[in-house]
Amino acid sequence: MTSPAESKSLTLALVDSISSHKALCRRSRQVDEESIVSPEVTAAIVGGMVALVTALLTVVVTARQQRRQFQLDLEKLRHEAAEDFLRDRDQSRTQFMAERVAVELLQETTFSFRTFEQIAKRLGGFEEDELRRILVRAGAVRFEGREELWGLLSRPEVRAALRSQSPEEEMDIPEAQS
Repeated sequence: MTSPAESKSLTLALVDSISSHKALCRRSRQVDEESIVSPEVTAAIVGGMVALVTALLTVVVTARQQRRQFQLDLEKLRHEAAEDFLRDRDQSRTQFMAERVAVELLQETTFSFRTFEQIAKRLGGFEEDELRRILVRAGAVRFEGREELWGLLSRPEVRAALRSQSPEEEMDIPEAQS
């Protein structure tokens, strides 16, 4: 057993120890309260960081999607442009060939002039006004009278008929094929 003096000394030591512990706890709480951010501020900081990370991920994902969409749109435009080019090329080729046929028809030595109906029969597949534009591009001129006649301006007889025609009179041009 312990003597009363030892017991008293142990009790005092224990009380001192408890007092020291209480003082340390008080100081620790004061330090915690002074140096540590409140739970509300901590929650706000964490929430802000989560929002920032979410925003960055959204930007990255959206940028990738827009890039993919841009590439798809660009490829679609390239494809459409190629189709338009081929369609225009084919249409130009068709028009060029039609002009060549019109010149061949109007250069025939047997007839100086041809009726529009006869030309239209030979050059099918064109609307009337479109065919007239083809004839003009081929170097033909139109004479109106009882019938619509066409002749190549490069032929001397057509130039002579053009010079002799007055706007009021109808022409009577022989050698027209009906």
